[in-house]
Amino acid sequence: MKRISEYIISILVIGVIIYAFQVKADRDQLILTGKEILLELAPVDPLSLLQGQYMIINFALEREEIEMKEEDVNSGRIDLSPNGSARIVLRHNGSGVASFNRFKDDQLLASNEILFKIKARRRRENGSEYFYRIDVEQESFLFKENTEKKYETAKYGVFKVNQDGDYVLVDLADKDLNRLTVIETEG
Repeated sequence: MKRISEYIISILVIGVIIYAFQVKADRDQLILTGKEILLELAPVDPLSLLQGQYMIINFALEREEIEMKEEDVNSGRIDLSPNGSARIVLRHNGSGVASFNRFKDDQLLASNEILFKIKARRRRENGSEYFYRIDVEQESFLFKENTEKKYETAKYGVFKVNQDGDYVLVDLADKDLNRLTVIETEG
């Protein structure tokens, strides 16, 4: 009996390890092949010394209040799940700077549009009108210890996004779209 429980525990541990490596591989693939976009940051909270070397970030996109009619929400044409998760369509310019265009619907994406996963908070007002607020689930950016000064000029979050709207925040950029993390290469 003891032998069986050891096998079960071993199988569970191996399963957890395989799952962790798969998640890491998926994120690495997204970073390598995802479309790069930039989202404008809102004012950045200061560094938390108690929690380590990172900063809390907010996005200008989260300040927008999007109005929708009841018939758009209830028609099923707009892709909003009951738990608040949704996909929006961002429109990006030639530099990659993206902004809200619309909630995902049955329209095909244009070449300068991309899906982006978000949380949508809904408030109902005036009977048939709905107002939504967007939440980008990325709330912090980690950086190397004692390098916080160079991130004070951050104006954009640099994301890699795949065709399904999954994303990874890979860097921050300044007002001139220059990335702020310098990757040192050996050589």
